[in-house]
Amino acid sequence: MIQRPRGTRDFSPEEMKKRRLIEGKITDVCKRFGYREVATPTFEHAELFTRRSGTGIVKQMYTFLDKGGRELALRPEFTAQIMRFYESELRQLPKPLKLYYFGNCFRYEEPQKGRYREFWQFGAEAIGGSSPASDVEIISLAMACIRSMGIGNFELRIGHVGILKHILRKYNLNVEKQGALMPFIDKCDTTGLKNKLEEFKIPKNDSERLIEIVTSKEDISKLDALEKLLAEDKESLSMVSKWREMLVLLNAAGVTGYTIDIGIARGLDYYTGVVFEIDAASLGAEKQICGGGAYSLSEVFETEQPYATGFSIGFDRFILALESEGIKIDKKVNNVYVAPLVDGAKADAEVQKKAFELANALRTHGIPANIDIAGRNINKSLGYANTIGAKYAVIIGGNEIKKGVAIIKDMESGEQVEVKLKEVAAYLAKKFS
Repeated sequence: MIQRPRGTRDFSPEEMKKRRLIEGKITDVCKRFGYREVATPTFEHAELFTRRSGTGIVKQMYTFLDKGGRELALRPEFTAQIMRFYESELRQLPKPLKLYYFGNCFRYEEPQKGRYREFWQFGAEAIGGSSPASDVEIISLAMACIRSMGIGNFELRIGHVGILKHILRKYNLNVEKQGALMPFIDKCDTTGLKNKLEEFKIPKNDSERLIEIVTSKEDISKLDALEKLLAEDKESLSMVSKWREMLVLLNAAGVTGYTIDIGIARGLDYYTGVVFEIDAASLGAEKQICGGGAYSLSEVFETEQPYATGFSIGFDRFILALESEGIKIDKKVNNVYVAPLVDGAKADAEVQKKAFELANALRTHGIPANIDIAGRNINKSLGYANTIGAKYAVIIGGNEIKKGVAIIKDMESGEQVEVKLKEVAAYLAKKFS
């Protein structure tokens, strides 16, 4: 028997109901913020991702040669694709562009709880706005998406990659060395960071101070310490000033209770400014469910790009967070089950015809309608209707046709009423309104 590849999953109809419900709620939030949906290919030219995605991501990419000998890759993330789409087709549209997307990504990594080789991301990008307003909106949108499903036990941490890189430069760490340190900083691995700094021959006092800076989680008032550290660096001081402005606006947007974390490095090399992560405490060590920030892919496309910022939600881990907090997700669909009464093993042809006419009328009225196609008797039909979560059953047989009615049964209360055939769709439409 052929098994599915490791790190992939199959989703049952019930699981898909749950996933679509969650996707729908997050999508509704994005629409309320004025964002519009886009979609991109599942694979791209590998070069799109190898130039600026970071060594960790590049090592995990699924790459292959097509029949023309071109190196392609299954997408490991979305942001590079969105900017490629912007450069090729969207550049002339009015700014800012507010876009959202949802789809599967692929990375060859060790499967574990909440982490798969094929996984799903929901994300949004604001292209062509300005800092700090764009940063505030993206963080506000990300928080609204997380809150839309009722998660309460989470932490928002906000950092600044631009300032972090300036701090590293103060300790004479070039771009290559910064890149080597970023994974340790991002994971708050003080031992690994200390060993790497020793390898780079950073003096012990400087090393200890640097570790203290990048691992401390402080409130907004502690930005004074950063300004003191960067006192002679005008560019860095300007970034700190804008960061302060952004945090004030963030409070005005109703986002409070966050933590300042200068050690957020993110796993992608294209981040340039404010970055943030949202953690769900209930998930333990692998607790990050959302992350993003300001970025630039100018080096990839060799063009000047507008200010851009965005985020992505790890959809699979987000669902785990909901489940771990005991948040119930209503997987039932308020649908109707049309049950033609059978005589023996077969339904009367006229009864079957009328059942399909009723199902079609219901669907035309926008009511999800299922119909028995297995020739079940009434008891088995109603049992199946219960199993699939039908709210009402419409029962139709020869006697009902003669009387010009159908029996409508409330599957929860058990109450039954007779309704004229021509009025069934309108009757149930009122129930669903």
